Amino acid sequence: MSEANKHLGAGLIFIAVGIGMIILALVQHALEFKYLIGVVALWILAIYLLQSSVRLRREK
Repeated sequence: MSEANKHLGAGLIFIAVGIGMIILALVQHALEFKYLIGVVALWILAIYLLQSSVRLRREK
């Protein structure tokens, strides 16, 4: 598996985890600031991984 595919997969997993955290918080009626900070942090990491995936694919 290439490095670009690893970054793409990890980025998509982080996006899915962030969406899951939001759904869990909404179900528990506990959408607190700490959940939002966690989701934003995961999505920033996911965006970084997706961008590096694109960059690695272009370098090939």
